Amino acid sequence: MSRSDDTAPPPPPVFAEPWQASIFALVVALHDRGLFSWSEWNGELVRVIAASDATGRGGDPDHDGERHPEDWVAALEHLLATKAVATSAEVAQMTEAWATAFRDTPHGQPVVLKPAS
Repeated sequence: MSRSDDTAPPPPPVFAEPWQASIFALVVALHDRGLFSWSEWNGELVRVIAASDATGRGGDPDHDGERHPEDWVAALEHLLATKAVATSAEVAQMTEAWATAFRDTPHGQPVVLKPAS
């Protein structure tokens, strides 16, 4: 007798952390808007992962959800700079603005990024 789909355990999450899913969604959205091609994205990601592996910073290759999540961020940041969308300084400034907004938001409330002053 086999188990029915109703009693089967749920599949494991695709991403280890919610921010990883957000980065993936951002990459897909930027591709869909024509910022870069899939081959450009793939080439940049391969380059960053190879550099990460060469320095011993790579993730665990046996656990896809844990492998190189920071490398996705680094690849995206490099593409943004290469395409003159945002400099590293602008990315760092926006990262800090979101971190501040997150820290200043009461639990259970939506995080809102305040306009730069």
